[in-house]
Amino acid sequence: EPGTKYCYRVGDAEKGWWSEAGVLETAGGNADDAFTFFYVTDPQSQREDQYATFGSVIETAAATCPDGRFIVSAGDQVDMGVHMKHWHYLLNSTDELLSLPFMPTTGNHEDEGYAITNNFTLPNVPEQDLEIGVFYSYDYNDAHFTVINANDDEDDKLSDAQIEWLKNDISSSDAQWKIVVIHKAIYSNGSHYDDGEVEGMRSQLSALLPSLGVDLVLQGHDHVYLRTD
Repeated sequence: EPGTKYCYRVGDAEKGWWSEAGVLETAGGNADDAFTFFYVTDPQSQREDQYATFGSVIETAAATCPDGRFIVSAGDQVDMGVHMKHWHYLLNSTDELLSLPFMPTTGNHEDEGYAITNNFTLPNVPEQDLEIGVFYSYDYNDAHFTVINANDDEDDKLSDAQIEWLKNDISSSDAQWKIVVIHKAIYSNGSHYDDGEVEGMRSQLSALLPSLGVDLVLQGHDHVYLRTD
């Protein structure tokens, strides 16, 4: 229900395994309500203490903006998508994740073994090859988030099926704010800017996204900070 707090635990009753209790609060139901979300990318690491650093970042963000509602990640959540210990380290890096929904994007380190859908339950997932990742979308108040799977490529470009889905997904939304999240950065001066698939996706999206009324594109992959007009 809108504007409702839910208390929950995750576990296995048969084995007696239970997480600590978490509290999730749903959107208030008023599309005009302003809200804050956190944007992160590429927390990928190898060791538990390295993921603890990511946890400290989230704790600092939550302390700075205590009204933050959820986390948008632009991919490469872990270094090895099929390595369950990496997911364990990430998702247990801070208790803040018990109350901050974590909305992932598929990165190139999660391109096999159903790495994303094995670890997240996601909304509005169309039919696709989930083994290499997932594209999907969701709304929060008056913002529509379209999440691209950059691993779903053909000849260094996003598949025709995903492009058609993207067009329909964005054009069918009447949200005031339209936000696209993609792992491989089509707007970047980082080391991957001239990779073949990045150039291919840039040729597909750089004119298409503005024509669809997209306001903001959030990216990852290049471990740099860049903001364009």
